[in-house]
Amino acid sequence: MTDDAPIAVATDEVEPTHTHHGEHEFTRRQLGAATTADALGCSHYEVPPGRRTWLTHYHAGNEEALYVLDGSGTVSLGPDSETHALEPGDYAVFTADEAGTHDVRAGPDGLTALTFSTMAEPDITVYPEVEKVGLFAGSAPGQSEGRTLSKTLDIHAEMPYWGDDTDGEASGDDEDDEGHDGLRETDDSGVDADLSERVVNERAVEADEYDHGERRFRRRRLAAAAGGEALGCGLHEVEPGAKTWPAHYHTANEEALYVLDGEIQLSVGADGDDRSDRTEHALGPGEFAALPTGPEYVREVKGETAGDGGRARYLVVSTMIEPAFTVLPDAGAVHLLAGGAPGNYEDRYLSATLDLDAEVDYWDA
Repeated sequence: MTDDAPIAVATDEVEPTHTHHGEHEFTRRQLGAATTADALGCSHYEVPPGRRTWLTHYHAGNEEALYVLDGSGTVSLGPDSETHALEPGDYAVFTADEAGTHDVRAGPDGLTALTFSTMAEPDITVYPEVEKVGLFAGSAPGQSEGRTLSKTLDIHAEMPYWGDDTDGEASGDDEDDEGHDGLRETDDSGVDADLSERVVNERAVEADEYDHGERRFRRRRLAAAAGGEALGCGLHEVEPGAKTWPAHYHTANEEALYVLDGEIQLSVGADGDDRSDRTEHALGPGEFAALPTGPEYVREVKGETAGDGGRARYLVVSTMIEPAFTVLPDAGAVHLLAGGAPGNYEDRYLSATLDLDAEVDYWDA
């Protein structure tokens, strides 16, 4: 993100990069990097028929997800490469562990998809197919500028930690002092997740209905249905003239929007009494908007025009940090949550909306 980066961009406004290495071929547009996005990555991929994207891999530090826009394909999941067919509306979760190992291939009609990612660094990327490991530090995934370390290494090129060939005497400093080949052999017991549930289609996810006066909309919690942990994703559907969530900003979790169908009006601006300071953004299909944390990014969405089915449809992606609180400046309120990340109500031990003016003295009994 740069200081002059826009909040929103259209997909076709972002300069594409083309990658072609043997059967790996795709065109990528980094939507997140083109906007104010900071903690969330989003890329638009176009993959020719029968081609693959990146090498089979998993991340140790970053969760990824994929949403299919058009075409068909397959995704292989986990260390045993369980293969799942992909079609429009599918959402797949790739957690930051061995269970998140994945490989994406386009079908005979090609594949167009969005990928989302947390943007933590440093990170380790393991490529079990070719027995390599990638390391980077200093800048987030997909952002080479500012890197202090960026290397791809042979995962078997191990050296003695202490710089000699002797086993020596265990010092207590090493958590694992046994010799191994770096890329460990695992069996099915090493992955607890049911990977068959890591890919869901939006049609199979029940919609939550919200009806509070002018705020009428539906939300399908795609990430929760697919076992997402560090990334949240909800498919929102809103009628023309209706609004979704009350105007708010987050203190811990970054969000981003991607419009699928119809048009929405996104209002963004600083916290304060003068709501006229907020900028209106008319967003249609293929447009992406980044919404970082902080009072400069109070946001509110209203349906503008309907898509198929009588509603505008858009994805909301977010990080999933807790505990956290969300400020609702127009209502003079703050919502607190702890125990369950945004959208995870079942595990919460604290969930309350409080009056911001109900301030009391810390020492007052």
